[in-house]
Amino acid sequence: EPEKNFFSDLIENRYRYLNLIGYLEDDISKKIINLIFKYRFSFNLNYLSKAKMYSGKNQWFDKKIIKNNNNYTFLDGGAYDGDTIEEFLKFNSNKYRKIYGFEINKKNFLLMKKKFKNFKNIFLYNNAITNNNNKVVYFSSTSQTSSRIEKKNKSRPIKTIKIDNFLNQE
Repeated sequence: EPEKNFFSDLIENRYRYLNLIGYLEDDISKKIINLIFKYRFSFNLNYLSKAKMYSGKNQWFDKKIIKNNNNYTFLDGGAYDGDTIEEFLKFNSNKYRKIYGFEINKKNFLLMKKKFKNFKNIFLYNNAITNNNNKVVYFSSTSQTSSRIEKKNKSRPIKTIKIDNFLNQE
């Protein structure tokens, strides 16, 4: 079933996926996204292994691609307990313009909020990010590291925030 959903999504949004590649500025990121697409078409794990070779230890913050800069705005969707925000702060020597973190799991959100309570310009939200504002979705958490949208009767409601609202402010 997940394969069917992926292929339907890919066909429906093929031009958006192709445009995504155009937004990437470096060759390494373009190679990685192409390998991920090849994996999604074939389910051949060799493509994922090759993608990992490019990304190395610094999966998100590779100094060959991203340079230290105190003017970055960082957005973390599905921020868990803020672990990737911590990695970003470490990578960029605690320099940043703004940081946004979104986490729908209430327990993880509260951990993250406590962790960054003394930081300025870090804005944390217990909301889902989507292409709609104030839509109510229902989410279910199967573990502390995994959650998904569910049917209304199985889960708790959570409001959505349109990601463009934040990006347009920048």
